[in-house]
Amino acid sequence: EKINKGIQFKNLSFSYKDTNEFYLKNINLSFKKSSTTALVGPSGGGKSTLIDILLKLYTYDEGEILVDDNKLVNLNRIEWLQKVAYVSQEPILFNTSILNNLKWFNPESTKEEIIEACKKAQIYDFIRSLDGDFEYLVNNNGAEFSGGQKQRIAIARSLLGKAQLLIFDEATSQVDISAESEIYKVLDKIKENLTVIIVAHRLSALKNVDNIIIIENGTVASKGTHNELLEFSNFYSDSLKKQDIN
Repeated sequence: EKINKGIQFKNLSFSYKDTNEFYLKNINLSFKKSSTTALVGPSGGGKSTLIDILLKLYTYDEGEILVDDNKLVNLNRIEWLQKVAYVSQEPILFNTSILNNLKWFNPESTKEEIIEACKKAQIYDFIRSLDGDFEYLVNNNGAEFSGGQKQRIAIARSLLGKAQLLIFDEATSQVDISAESEIYKVLDKIKENLTVIIVAHRLSALKNVDNIIIIENGTVASKGTHNELLEFSNFYSDSLKKQDIN
């Protein structure tokens, strides 16, 4: 069953078991299909916890998460996670061929599907330039590749895995600003059949993200586009100045 509309958090509150206070308080937000949404905010504000709850690692105390019209708590965890592709700061590449890495989540991927996914992820030409192209053997978790190249391989692998929810969790923090911008352009191009969530610390490449949500002190402090938040969010505008972004 596909995600047709998106994911909605309704009045969600969450507390860790060893505390009596809510860590997340009355969260209302939505991640729409065919759009890119960025979660930003100070460290410890609750971004990662929101993602962990979405991955069903934690159970929330109050409120609800709806996937289309279905309650997340009622969805089978394994079946749900099969719809999710999670890309972290350091994508894992296995010591086997690039082809096997790409087919990891979907061994039945056809040659045509692989080529299409790699072109969408803007990694096809790079793979073809390698000695052996798709049969090139990866060593030491792809240490010979740049951060941006590894991210694009991970994106292509996610597309082949038929992911419907793509979560980028601080995934571009170790690449330079130019590579980060290129990766976000890729996400914008492939979002048509996906719900894309980006957890970002560096705000440099968020100008073209569809929606930005600022999480502070366990609450939704602000939400809007890059230009809107520049006008009415002190956190956003001050963070951009600190990062020397014009």
